[in-house]
Amino acid sequence: MSTCALYSRIGSVLLAGVLMGQVATAQQVSGSISGVVQDAQGAVVPNARVVLINQTQGTTAMQVITGLEGSFVFTPLLPSTYTVSVEAAGFKKYSKTDIVLFANDRMGLPPITLDVGSASESVTI
Repeated sequence: MSTCALYSRIGSVLLAGVLMGQVATAQQVSGSISGVVQDAQGAVVPNARVVLINQTQGTTAMQVITGLEGSFVFTPLLPSTYTVSVEAAGFKKYSKTDIVLFANDRMGLPPITLDVGSASESVTI
C-alpha cells in the first residue's frame, strides 16, 4: 500500500469519527409536558396558574399561565418525575403527582378538570 493510500485511509477513518461525534452531540434529551385546563362542563379555563415541580430535585421547575384556549406547555424538561398543580379563581386547587417523563418524551396530559370551590380546597390525583 502506498503512503498516499495509507494517509487517505487514515483520514477517512478520522473524518468518520468526527462526523459520528457530531451526530451524537446533536441528540436531544429534553422533553415536554403539555395540557389543557377546563371546568366540569368542559369549558376551557384561561389565566389558570400551572406549576411544575421536579419531585426528584424538590424544586419548582416552571410556572406558566394558561392562554385563552386554556392550554399550557412546559419545555425543555429533563427526564424526571414531576408534579403538576393548577390554581384558578373560583376553583379547587388541582394536583397530580408521579408524572414520569423520559428523554425526548412529548407528553400530552389528559384534560385537567377543575372543580368549583375555593382555592383552599384541593383535589389530589
